[in-house]
Amino acid sequence: TRMYVMSQLQKASHKDTSSSIFTLLRHYYGNRMVMAAFCIGQELSYILTYAYYFYSEVPVIGNLIYGLLIIMVPLCFLKQVVNVQQLVDAMYHLSVLDAQQRAAKLK
Repeated sequence: TRMYVMSQLQKASHKDTSSSIFTLLRHYYGNRMVMAAFCIGQELSYILTYAYYFYSEVPVIGNLIYGLLIIMVPLCFLKQVVNVQQLVDAMYHLSVLDAQQRAAKLK
């Protein structure tokens, strides 16, 4: 959705967040370390959740996996917040573009 809207707005990249109202979204695209942390945290959360299901009864491994999950789950949550912000930002810009096009047709 975001890529479509940015192409309709004739932006150079879908990573252009200059007009976004979301600070977290601007940090996500503006800082590669933030983007990497969120993406890695999300993927590792999925993998660790799967591993914890099978190894939670093994004392050392289960505790290690649980400890890593405590670290990764907040990053996964923040990545999901960014996903929602991307969707809301795209819907907002698409509705503004649609309103401008309709207003231009009425003139």
